[in-house]
Amino acid sequence: MATVFQRTKKKPLPPGAQLVERKGRRLAEWLDARGKRRTARLSKDGSGILAKASTYTVRFVDEHGHTREVGTRCRDYAAAEQLGRELEKRAMQRREGLLDPAQERFAKAARKPIAEHAAAHIEHLAAAGNTAKHVRTVERHLRAIFSAAGIERLPELKSAAVLSAVSAMRNPPLAEGGEKQKQPASLATCNGHLRSVKGFSRWLWKQRLTPEDALLDLGLFNAETDRRHIRREMAAEEVHWLLDVTEQRTLPEHGAPGPTRAMCYRLAAATGFRANELRSLTTDSFDLDAAPPTCTVEAGYSKRRKRDVQPLPQALVEPLRAWLAGFGPGESVFAGIAGNTARMLRSDLTAARTAWLETARSEAEKEQMQATDFLLYSDRQGHVTDFHSLRVLFISRVVASGASVKEAQTLARHSTPVLTMNTYSRATLLDVAGAVSGLGDLLTKQPTRPQAEAAAMRATGTDGRQETAPKSAHESAHSQQAQEGSGWHSRASVRAADQSEPRDAREPETATIPAVRGASVDSEEKRRWWESNPRWRICNPLP
Repeated sequence: MATVFQRTKKKPLPPGAQLVERKGRRLAEWLDARGKRRTARLSKDGSGILAKASTYTVRFVDEHGHTREVGTRCRDYAAAEQLGRELEKRAMQRREGLLDPAQERFAKAARKPIAEHAAAHIEHLAAAGNTAKHVRTVERHLRAIFSAAGIERLPELKSAAVLSAVSAMRNPPLAEGGEKQKQPASLATCNGHLRSVKGFSRWLWKQRLTPEDALLDLGLFNAETDRRHIRREMAAEEVHWLLDVTEQRTLPEHGAPGPTRAMCYRLAAATGFRANELRSLTTDSFDLDAAPPTCTVEAGYSKRRKRDVQPLPQALVEPLRAWLAGFGPGESVFAGIAGNTARMLRSDLTAARTAWLETARSEAEKEQMQATDFLLYSDRQGHVTDFHSLRVLFISRVVASGASVKEAQTLARHSTPVLTMNTYSRATLLDVAGAVSGLGDLLTKQPTRPQAEAAAMRATGTDGRQETAPKSAHESAHSQQAQEGSGWHSRASVRAADQSEPRDAREPETATIPAVRGASVDSEEKRRWWESNPRWRICNPLP
């Protein structure tokens, strides 16, 4: 039988309390703020009073035989007693196997706020070794989706609610008053939010907190139809101008001198390493005496959490050796690079373009140069050149060099070749022009006169070729039908061709074949029926 009681908690003695003893119990008496006399039992040590809780607690025996105490949050004794009986009933049903533990687990998870589950998911991502940036991004996405869709409990996490939140991001409401109008989110941004919330829903299902993945049917958008940040591949001359100007240009806001920034650009274009991966490099990361020379990023700093060893071009070995001589053993070589590498590269591109325009010999030539996209951060098509564009340049050059798909994927350190070939590889018109050059002869070249005359003679039968054996009547009929485009011939058609000509007018060789071979007329007709098959005659010519 469940027991219902009120918990007692020790509290300090109220001001002005007097200690008295009544019926063998030590009590404390005092006047409360309203002037009403109050009494309470003293604690064992006499330093405080024992105050009863305002709600009731139920003590019962669970299905495992253990005594448990559950706070009812009820101020009514009868209601708390009824809850105690219900807890004992459920314990008995679990003990006898009458209740499904999974359903109870789902119901318990559904009663919790979804923010608690999201916090547990974020802790799981951090403990699993994900980067701090990824964890912060997922947390921001979940908070935005739950706030826009008004999701507070797990049963409210549905595809329709999530899509409504994403639709609000795609079509923000008009700003009122002096508020700034929000820009519509791109499809790539929407896909990022969808991946985060779908991963959360998948985690709930794997943790057995929900009976199924509630967002399993929720797909992603086709981001190719709304790409707003497309990186372009820099030309070789642009890279030369950028490196030459950067080496002679040192600014305090860049955090590193010009030669260090120029070497950072070189390594980014030669290895495909990202900005944070380059910041982790030390002098021990380079092995310039190996065959081939290599540069290594440890697994803790790699985006894919694997130790990446990239080969280096031979032309970069000696400049690297001379540059690394200025650092101590184990010293970080790019620690001073600015945090915003895109802004740093943009500033260097502007300086390089200014220096390039100064080489104009006349105002007319300068106007022509200014009309080009040379060394611009954003060209006419809206394609940009940021720090990650150096990685695009590296992968595009690897593919253009003739590397196989597997080699390009390995050097790009991608999980799938589709990302390497479709997203990062840039095939220029000069690269693909050779693939269509052979179509010109097919579409425009005319046959020579001897070839045309020979084709006409073969069509009319005047090319001078002799038949190896005279044709019978049914063979002539078969040839005529074949020229008219007929395919398979029936046995009746062959008999009609034979009967149209008298028996004595047939060829001697054909007439004597049954007698020579000892075959009947039916077998002769059957043989002729098989001979009438044009496919059989092509594959198996008669002797």
